[in-house]
Amino acid sequence: MINVLRPEAVFSRSAEGTHRPSLLYPPANGIRYRFYYNCPQVILSNGLTMVYIEFHAVNQEDIKTCSCKMIISNNQNDAKKILNYSLTRGFHRAVAIHTNRDPTLVNLVVGGFQRRFQWYDGAPYFVVGGQSTFTHPGGWIREYETASGRWYWTTNPGHLMIYDTAQIVT
Repeated sequence: MINVLRPEAVFSRSAEGTHRPSLLYPPANGIRYRFYYNCPQVILSNGLTMVYIEFHAVNQEDIKTCSCKMIISNNQNDAKKILNYSLTRGFHRAVAIHTNRDPTLVNLVVGGFQRRFQWYDGAPYFVVGGQSTFTHPGGWIREYETASGRWYWTTNPGHLMIYDTAQIVT
């Protein structure tokens, strides 16, 4: 379920008209540090409710004003899914950051198209005619090679063509 936090979920109004913290307030303080810590993902919990926030930023500066996706849950099964989702997105982002530090992979061209990574989640994409696409325009597919711990692009499933990421697992 995707929801938007209303101000009263973080603050409640006292009889005097002043704002006082509600149950989610202490962890919600972490949201203001998203820019400082350069992290587009925030998980908040008060023990009963878990909130996952993903800021769809194109860079660190954009975190201040970008749109975001929120998932709010108060059941244990959904909380497990949120944690799994955030770990997966975080891992893909870490792979993209690590790959962008490798000069042989930062400007990778796959089948005539330059591959780029989204900043907030590490998803690979291509720009064709000014439009972003997450599928390769030439039909190439991305697969994971367990032996090397790397993603690669291929036109023939199961047959390595071009490594896409730096080695993460050794």
